Amino acid sequence: MSCLARLALAVALTAASLVPAQAADKTAMSQTDLLGREIGFGIGQTALDTAAAGIWLGASTGRSTVDPSGGQETDADRRNVVLGYGFGETGFSAFAGYGQGASELADDIHKARIRSYFLGLTYGRTVGRLAFDGAAYVGRSHNVIDSPDTATGAADRDGRLLGLTLRGSGMLMDDGAGHGIDFVVQGDALHHTTKAYPVSGLPGATVDERDSTATALRLEVGAPMTAAGASLRPFLGLTAFGGQQDEIAVSGMAPFDAVDVLSKTQMSLGMSFKAQALNGLGGRVELTSDDKGHTGFNAGFSLNF
Repeated sequence: MSCLARLALAVALTAASLVPAQAADKTAMSQTDLLGREIGFGIGQTALDTAAAGIWLGASTGRSTVDPSGGQETDADRRNVVLGYGFGETGFSAFAGYGQGASELADDIHKARIRSYFLGLTYGRTVGRLAFDGAAYVGRSHNVIDSPDTATGAADRDGRLLGLTLRGSGMLMDDGAGHGIDFVVQGDALHHTTKAYPVSGLPGATVDERDSTATALRLEVGAPMTAAGASLRPFLGLTAFGGQQDEIAVSGMAPFDAVDVLSKTQMSLGMSFKAQALNGLGGRVELTSDDKGHTGFNAGFSLNF
């Protein structure tokens, strides 16, 4: 072999050693956007469903599937717990919460996790026949990707969450005997910033800090029934999810778009109940189906002391 051929072979081998055997999976690297939304929106919903005068406690869980264009189908689940105190007739409550979530991609190789602690405030007031409520919260997140180095590799990094949930509700029809038709309109927004981090499957490379903003708009129509201090409310809901995701920039590589794990439309069918005589014991269960036919559920309970 000539000297020139040996030199060319050495250069080729060196270049090959610097390139990962397999590029990082874009869906896996977009999971912080999805999981941040799941636990953040869960915190906002639980806080508004539970807030009352005095000490209150709420918890919720849920499972869903996203099937993004240009990415892998992903199953995600989340759990939230919120403990708060309502300041009497002021309408304000302060709360602390914890959320965790996990997802698994369709290839059964990539998994992701998130956990976060939250602090927040809620406020509610009634104007005539309409009720208005809101929750604002902040949190710190810890985010993990788990996969073999031959795929994407492992990574963990911290982040910051800032969320807002606004809700308006009122009666459309009321027969005066504890039955009627009502509506709820709810909007959610969550901003999630994750710090720069290395990935074990991309030796020497760092993923830049990035942001995502998740949104949701929900319309719900229910048929509340009240008797003997207890209420039951079957409901039907429609939610449009969306948001904005920063591109993913990895040192030594051209930036690429995140997989859109935030956009979908979802129908819900569920039931909620409240029993004031039992320390305000309440609960909510709903089944969901999105625009691609994937099903899921959400459930929660609340107590006032």
